[in-house]
Amino acid sequence: MANTAWPKFKRNLRNTGSGDLSNLQTSTGITPNVSTTLILPTTSGDMKVGIEPNTFSQAVTITIKPIPIPASDRATLKITPIGVQITVDKNIQPNKEITLTLSYKDADVIGINVNNLSIGRYDEINRRWIVLTSIV
Repeated sequence: MANTAWPKFKRNLRNTGSGDLSNLQTSTGITPNVSTTLILPTTSGDMKVGIEPNTFSQAVTITIKPIPIPASDRATLKITPIGVQITVDKNIQPNKEITLTLSYKDADVIGINVNNLSIGRYDEINRRWIVLTSIV
């Protein structure tokens, strides 16, 4: 069973290049005592997942891929077209924070104050966005 609801994240957003997200993905095996960074180059910039040593108690395989974004559930929440799905091949949670860095292009944030950008998690059961603490 894949697990995508990790509560322990440092979140970053940065502005790069132009283009749109395509149906790409990357996977890698994570050894518990090794630092690992998964990088998925997209035309909007890189999607990165940083994993420190001993974040997982056992070896896992992590996959990241861009995904379409569900609509906002409230008028005060503006959505960009940048979405990422992170899955693990085992049903375990990380023991430490994981760093997620998403890049965006100017066209992705038209009409949005970039100082207010944050990463959110979509709760599919309640069909609601949960805004997570982020660093821009």
